[in-house]
Amino acid sequence: MRLIKTDTLEVQEFIADDDIPRYAIFSHTWADEEVKYEEMLDSSRFHKKGYQKITYACQQAVSDGLDWMWIDSCCIDKRSSAELSEAINSMYRWYEAAAVCYVYLADVCSALDSEQGLLEFRNSRWFTRGWTLQELLAPRNVLFFSQSWTHLGNRENLQTLICGITGIEPNFLLGQDLDFASVAKKMSWAAHRNTSRIEDIAYCLLGIFDVNMPLLYGEGKKSFLRLQEEVYRASGDDSIFSWGSPYRLDSFLRTKSPSLDHKRSRGSETSQSKIHLTADEPLLGLLADSPKAFKDNGNIMRLRSFESIGVPPIFFGGGVRIGLPIAKKILPDGNLVDLPWLKEASVVILGCRMEREHQTIIGLLLRPWGGKFSARCGNPVILRTDSYDFWDKADPYLEKQIKVFDIKAPRHHPKYMISLSQIPYAATGYALSRVRSNQGTKWNKRDYVLECNDGVDALLAAFVFKANGKQAFTVILASGTRGEWRKYMEDNIQNLPVDSSDPYGWKLARQLAGDAEPQGLLVICAPLDIGLSLQDTPWADSCSSGNPTFKEEGGFDRRAIAHVMQSSRICWLQENGSMNREFRMDDLRVKVKLDWMKAPTVNSENTTVEIEVL
Repeated sequence: MRLIKTDTLEVQEFIADDDIPRYAIFSHTWADEEVKYEEMLDSSRFHKKGYQKITYACQQAVSDGLDWMWIDSCCIDKRSSAELSEAINSMYRWYEAAAVCYVYLADVCSALDSEQGLLEFRNSRWFTRGWTLQELLAPRNVLFFSQSWTHLGNRENLQTLICGITGIEPNFLLGQDLDFASVAKKMSWAAHRNTSRIEDIAYCLLGIFDVNMPLLYGEGKKSFLRLQEEVYRASGDDSIFSWGSPYRLDSFLRTKSPSLDHKRSRGSETSQSKIHLTADEPLLGLLADSPKAFKDNGNIMRLRSFESIGVPPIFFGGGVRIGLPIAKKILPDGNLVDLPWLKEASVVILGCRMEREHQTIIGLLLRPWGGKFSARCGNPVILRTDSYDFWDKADPYLEKQIKVFDIKAPRHHPKYMISLSQIPYAATGYALSRVRSNQGTKWNKRDYVLECNDGVDALLAAFVFKANGKQAFTVILASGTRGEWRKYMEDNIQNLPVDSSDPYGWKLARQLAGDAEPQGLLVICAPLDIGLSLQDTPWADSCSSGNPTFKEEGGFDRRAIAHVMQSSRICWLQENGSMNREFRMDDLRVKVKLDWMKAPTVNSENTTVEIEVL
């Protein structure tokens, strides 16, 4: 650790911690012409604008009887990445050990006994920077000074003003151990702060969470993901997963429309927010992208009784494997919200609750995707502990109530992802043989997901299923209208025939089937933002030459959003304008049952197609 001699402004290095003398420490926001470490060793420091505040701080330290001063701009040799990493990992401890911290507010020119001075103080850039959060909380004594080095007050007598600016409760400003604050609460303190380099929004919080990790400039947002992993390993605090504005699930499910007005608090402020949970709800991972996601989580507290509950997490590329208690009951009696996907969603229970609401607990909605993964859907939910089956006073956390999830966000937004799951069942004898798709899409064999790059405005994919290599059933998924899919096929997939004399594509089905006998062709024209699931499909051994009939299930008849064009062994499912609106307005799971008519020598066969928004 290097320190500046306050009377001579010479820099001296101290190797052993036991040799470090009492010192003052400086907090400021960086500006042009800061004095660097190497410039403190020669006369060039006198020509820098930043030298003036160094002299201010050192003169104040002399007045306070302190011989040594630490200033980040000129006590760290930033030419050494190893030294910079050590300093950042040690900085909270250095501020904590200082006898006093001088805060220099370069943009506050007036005294605080005037309205102008109070306005300048509230709007000071110092309260918006990431690094200054630990500089506010760590030191035992904090003094504030204006641009002209006029004393403005200390942290204690300015606590009400500072609390209103930062959202940090007075008890933590006055020195209460930060371990009493949940991870979510501490993240909320950083939600409105910024750093010049994107990685520093994670590195500036290392001390707040009492963790260490190597610095990797250039990794971007991954630094904040690494920070969260380290914080959870060290603390086991589930509130780290509670980012987002919480809403009350029971009240929401009983509303007549998928939205909920509720109040949320940040410090002493109250604001109105409207929550929407719809078919377009994004599929998210378990970890947040930045502290900004925690801006509404300042009133979430940790439940330490949860420390031994669940299965410890394993972090893997872009995801988390974790076991948590689940609520068995999601849809309460009297539910009026028409969101059918909730029936297959899970609510995982986190070890945290709202402050001053003892009968609540926080949970997350998880939705399955890609066959093996789950993803978080929307904001955290507030559950009443007497409304869900997971709460049992005698034995609240039975082992059978713990479920392990692989939680991972899809690499693309759902509107650019088509997911095919459980196709077909093994008992049918059919298996996916080949996938042909246009440029800009990629078939993910492991997850059964067709991934579309940003900017893809047209999709065409052909899925060929074969049984014993002798029979084939083909599903073509196309965006756009009925007439356009052939153009996509012609332009984007080479060596596939487009024959105007083949109006229903039967020659195409034969080409795709290869050396197998084509048994059917299903063409689905739909928007890009759907998920396609073909389930319980008998995959007919043979089909009659008669026309198929169309039946409705699951409310499909009420919506009247699709129609079938008939031809021998071929079915078209094509959306109209109503379907587009329905997909945007709420979650829609449509079941279409196609009955192949019974021929004199052929048994009736059924094909079920489910279309769902992911």
